[in-house]
Formats: sequence, structure tokens, C-alpha cells
Amino acid sequence: MVVARSDGRIEIYQYLYESPFPTLCFETKVKSTITSIDAGHITMTSSKDILLSCYDGKILAIIDSKKFKEQGMMANENLEKGENRIADTVELKYLEYEKKQRTDEMKEEVEELEKQLLQMEQENNKLELAQRKSKQENGAGDKAPTSSVIAIDQFKVSYNLNLLPEEGAYIMTIDSQLPISQLIMQSKQNLDILEVKNNTARIQRCGEIQDPNISSLTYLVIEGEGAESHINRIEVKIRTSEGQQGNIQLIVLPKNSQACQ
Repeated sequence: MVVARSDGRIEIYQYLYESPFPTLCFETKVKSTITSIDAGHITMTSSKDILLSCYDGKILAIIDSKKFKEQGMMANENLEKGENRIADTVELKYLEYEKKQRTDEMKEEVEELEKQLLQMEQENNKLELAQRKSKQENGAGDKAPTSSVIAIDQFKVSYNLNLLPEEGAYIMTIDSQLPISQLIMQSKQNLDILEVKNNTARIQRCGEIQDPNISSLTYLVIEGEGAESHINRIEVKIRTSEGQQGNIQLIVLPKNSQACQ
């Protein structure tokens, strides 16, 4: 029995010695929200692998390493003895062809996405020029036009907000299709942003706020090098005064992009 949770945790249970209760035999955790789970023959034909689909587009597989090594050793012995050489060669070529075909399809998808992104950036620039021209024609040309950031729906963001009764706080989980650079949290209520274990975000809180509609303004900057800097999932722990009611506005800024969500 396989259990995949939205927080990225994966648990595999097994019934041993005719016990009515399952026993946990394997567990791990990935840095993304799991959206679906399936099984199929990927690395071996003798047994199925567990396939996981993540929110950020990754496809992960959990395999039985012991069986995988045994099958690899048997295949090597057969090749040394000269048995099933033709079948193994055909299967290997088919796998290489299938891998190349998938790689070409992914390249085409990436190129198409890059074209769409370039087209949207061009439309954004045209819109900004049209706005500046309109301001100048309406008599606002004496002042230097202020540049505005236009939010473009280029990526999707998902979030979950759960209560932690034992800590008297809330835990908010944010998933983004693009790597996150910064998070901006605004609220009319005073919020305490608490540290989360193994979190890569550095918290920056604004001191004086001039806007009367905003009592709390917090910046969360993603830090890290290499692969650790490409974070698609982050957890924020929030605490506020009991009995107060309000809303939280969350702005996600992705890396290397002018879009926000």
C-alpha cells in the first residue's frame, strides 16, 4: 500500500505474517507537492515501479534497487553466454529511440513555451508604450512617466493553509510552477512570521508602513546556491492575535522574470 501526501511525504506499507495491520517499510519526502500516483513497468519487466507526478512538472519513480541489480546481473550473464543477444540489442535500441523521441518532444515544448513567453513580453512592452503615449497626449507629459509592473498570467501558484493547534499558529504551503525568488505578504492584521525548519527563505520585515490599509508587510527572499536556489515549494508559519479576523495578500515573484502572481 502506497500513501503519497500533499506535503511531499511518501509512505509504503506492507502486510507481514498475516497481520491485520500494515507495517511501514519505506518512507521518504520530496521537495514538491505530489499531484498523482501510478505504477508501471519503467526500469524492469519483472515488477512495476511507483510513479509520482509533482506540481512543478517533475515525474519521479521509486524502484526496487535489489531487484534492479539482480536483473542487471542476469542480463550481463546472458550477454556473456551469448544468449538472447539479438533480443537484448533490439530492446536496447528501442529504449534509446524512445528516449530520443521523448527528448525531442520536450525540446519542442520548451521552444514553444519560449516563443509564447517572448510574444507576451513583446505585448507587454507595446502596452507600456501605449500607456506612456496616452499619458503624454492627456497632458501628463510634463512629468516623467512612472514605470509599472504588469502582472502576466504566465504561471500557476497553489497554496494550502492549515492550523497547527499545538503551536497556536498556521502553516501556509506555496507551490509555484516557476522557481521562486521572493514572496511578499501583506495584511491588515499584525502577523508574526515564524521560522520553519529546513527553510531556505530569509525573512525581511518592513518597519514603518505609510499605507493605513496595511499593518503587516513582510518580504521572504529565497537564498541558496546551485540546485538549492531553484525552489518551487516553500512553507511559511504564521501567528496572529486570537480573535482577530483579516485577509492575507501573497505576491509571488519568480526568478529571471518580470511576471508576478
